[in-house]
Amino acid sequence: MDGIFVKHKIARFRDTINHKYSRYVIELAFKHRCGTIQLEDLSGISKNEVFLKNWSYFDLQEKIQYKAKLVGIKVIKINPEYTSQRYSKCGHIANENRFEENF
Repeated sequence: MDGIFVKHKIARFRDTINHKYSRYVIELAFKHRCGTIQLEDLSGISKNEVFLKNWSYFDLQEKIQYKAKLVGIKVIKINPEYTSQRYSKCGHIANENRFEENF
């Protein structure tokens, strides 16, 4: 019984955090008059897979999409390939554009 309780507690925590993060993203986009939000395209992964249902990032995307629609912000899905190397201003892709932290 304790394992089930912990599992549900983690799920509720993840849901609460994703609601807070998605609300923050939408409020920031709305404040700065951003008409479009870009998210990584996860369409190659089936919604029926257990892994995807438990993946926090997918849940966060769903919440962002839902809340963006409510305030009239468009959400588009982009190919995640090279996104960490793509310069946001012009779209140029270079290895030097990738930010890496030194630990």
